Amino acid sequence: WGSQGSFSTENNASNYLLYEGNDGHGDDLGGSMSISGNYLLVGARVDHGGSFGPVNGGTVRIYRKELNTWSDKVWYPLKAPSPMLHESFGTSVWIEGSNFIVGGPGANSSKGRAYIYTFGAAFGFPELNATLQLADEIAGDAFGTSVSISGNFAVVGAPYRDVSGKIALGRASTFQRHPITGIWGIMHHLTAPDGEVTDLFGKRVTISGNMLAVSAPQADINGVSNSGRVYIYTRNANTWTMTDSITAPVNKPNQKFGETLMMKGDTLIVGATEYALTDTDGTGTVYVYLRNGTNWDLQGVINSSDGKIADEFGKSVHLNNGSLIVGAFGASRSHLFRAGKAYIYKLSGNLWTEQAILAASQPTENDFFGSSVAIADSMAVVGAPRAPVLQNINNGRVYFFHK
Repeated sequence: WGSQGSFSTENNASNYLLYEGNDGHGDDLGGSMSISGNYLLVGARVDHGGSFGPVNGGTVRIYRKELNTWSDKVWYPLKAPSPMLHESFGTSVWIEGSNFIVGGPGANSSKGRAYIYTFGAAFGFPELNATLQLADEIAGDAFGTSVSISGNFAVVGAPYRDVSGKIALGRASTFQRHPITGIWGIMHHLTAPDGEVTDLFGKRVTISGNMLAVSAPQADINGVSNSGRVYIYTRNANTWTMTDSITAPVNKPNQKFGETLMMKGDTLIVGATEYALTDTDGTGTVYVYLRNGTNWDLQGVINSSDGKIADEFGKSVHLNNGSLIVGAFGASRSHLFRAGKAYIYKLSGNLWTEQAILAASQPTENDFFGSSVAIADSMAVVGAPRAPVLQNINNGRVYFFHK
């Protein structure tokens, strides 16, 4: 990956010009990302999807590994079945095995939608299984801001949903695929039992097996504003029950504990992007929790070795086989403001050791490199959604790093 304290450079960078009809338009390629097996999904939430597509309709670019080699060329460009104006399809993506889910929180005046796909057995192309939208949807809910899928279960966040008169308390909805018909249906609507206005419950969701986590990064904790809380649910048969909730070990204002989430097996990664190591820096921190029965115990606290104010370390996280990659999209490089960085850590015993600092070889200001990250085997992928390509401002790039 490159030695600690020095920058690795990407082996490949996608110079994919998404909207050739207007080279001044941004598309945000790399704003979201998810990887599993032979597939990598990358969201471009404000891509028009062609010269005649709806403004900010959004697309997802699918990359595929063939003959044990990842190509930096897009294998399949995916649009919503009926793209809508400002749908922002691809704002959130999550893949597990051959199934994946995509959020379009801007659909229908930001009521929002989510879509579930399966890679077909015959030719491998994505096939739409379900379009998820709610009967009680309200404009501005932003259903689809966050998504996650595991087996026959999925969860979708609507963080701006008003609940019991409380503005933007937020809600998450769980879905199940019928084992015989294959039809996806609603299970439960989840809300925070202690939620208040603008908690943004559902800003991030993650599901793994019979465990589910939902964050409310702007929840006030004991009078401390925007400290954040994560709620844990356990599934027993067809019922999700809240079994735990966790807050940051140190209760600080505006740290936004839960701004990012990833659960994998018995491990939960939580990002607090505004956490301040001192009273003023706000560099960001990542917490690692391990499941202990129905409780989740803090296993480790991870900070970047060169963190600075406004880095937003923890903006994106991905865990795979004991390796963790963390994005810090606000990090500056030399004089380049918010060019962004990403960090790779390896678990050795009970300690997380920094292995590498990754950055683009030709960075520019406000690239937001590190907005999305993924790691698999000997490859790491980092999205820079505001990186320019040729004259296309904010086109976005996807950077591939090889160990």
